Amino acid sequence: MTKILLILLFLSGCATDIDYKIPAHRFVDPETRGTALFAGEASGFAQISYQTGHKITMTEVYDFGVFGTTVDDGQALSRTTNMGLQAGLGILPMFDVHIRDNGDSPTMLIGKIQLLGAYGKERKEGVKFALWGGAGSMEEDVGTLTVTNSSSSNTYAGKIEVTPWEVGSSLGYRFDSFSMLYLNGVYARYPSTSTLTGTTPTVIVKGDAKFEAIALGFKFGGGDVSCHLEVGASRVSWDGDIKIEQEIGTGAIALSLEI
Repeated sequence: MTKILLILLFLSGCATDIDYKIPAHRFVDPETRGTALFAGEASGFAQISYQTGHKITMTEVYDFGVFGTTVDDGQALSRTTNMGLQAGLGILPMFDVHIRDNGDSPTMLIGKIQLLGAYGKERKEGVKFALWGGAGSMEEDVGTLTVTNSSSSNTYAGKIEVTPWEVGSSLGYRFDSFSMLYLNGVYARYPSTSTLTGTTPTVIVKGDAKFEAIALGFKFGGGDVSCHLEVGASRVSWDGDIKIEQEIGTGAIALSLEI
C-alpha cells in the first residue's frame, strides 16, 4: 500500500474514491423464452433486482485539512449491496439475449442458449439446462477533489476503466407452470485500470479481479409477473498491483415483468 501525505492548512473532511462493484447474482434461470424474433414472435422480460455484491476500491483520496491529504491505493475489497436492471429478448427458440446494468458496475451483454428441456413459454415441468456468456465495459470519470491552502491548490481527478467477461451455467427443474428451482454457477474476469491525477507521480492501479459464484434460486409466478429469490456464495480474488481475496455469503431478490 502506497501512501502520500501532504500537510494542508484547513479542515474540510472531504474524500473521493475510485471503485466499482461486482454483483454476486445473475438471476439467469435455465429457460429461454422459446420464441423466434425473425418470425415476428416478440417475447422478453424487464427486471429489477436488489442484491449482495463486492466493492473493489482501487484508489482513495482523503482530505483531512490541517491533518493533511492521504492518497491510498490499497485496502480494496468490501461487502456491498446494489440495485440492478436487466432485460431479455428471445432471438431463437433456444437463444436469448440479455442486457444487465447494476449500479457502479459495468454494463453486460449476455447470450443464453438452452440445451435441455422445454422452453419458458411452454411452462412445462421437467429438467432444464442452459449455458450463457458475455462481455461488458465501464469507463467513467469518478469525480474530483480540490484541496486549497493559503498559497496553492491541487485538484485530484479520478478515472476508471473495466472490461469484464463472464461464462455461466444454470441447471433447474420446473415443478409446474408456477414454480421452478435452479442452480447457477458463474466465472468472470474483471480487468481494470484506475488513474488518479493531481499527485506526483500520477497514481495508476491495475488489477484483474477473478469472480466465482454459486447461487440457488427459486422462481415463481404467473405468465406476466415472476419473482426470483436467490441465496449463494461468491469469491473475488484480485491479481495485479494489489493481491487480495474476499469470500461472502450472498442473497438477492428480483421482480420481472414478462411480455
